[in-house]
Amino acid sequence: MAELNEKTQKETAKAPAEKHEKKKNKKPNIFKRIAKFFRECKSEMKKVTWLSGKETFKSSVIVIVVTVVLCAAIGLIDTGLEYGVVGLRDLVVHLGWNFAG
Repeated sequence: MAELNEKTQKETAKAPAEKHEKKKNKKPNIFKRIAKFFRECKSEMKKVTWLSGKETFKSSVIVIVVTVVLCAAIGLIDTGLEYGVVGLRDLVVHLGWNFAG
């Protein structure tokens, strides 16, 4: 038990000293960090496998075609639902149903 108390006392005595030491460690100059960032970016860009021009064109065409098809489908669904709601409203008005309180 006494050993445990001694250990905790030693740890608490070391803690403020360690915090003070951490504040002394400074980061490198901002310009050095920026330069390092761009060097690392350049290094990573060399590792990228780029598509050929034909592959890029083919992929772009596929994306454009799928986008147009989906826009048309969503537009048709929206128009159909709109006509359905308007038709129901006209039916309710024609039958003279009154749902207002």
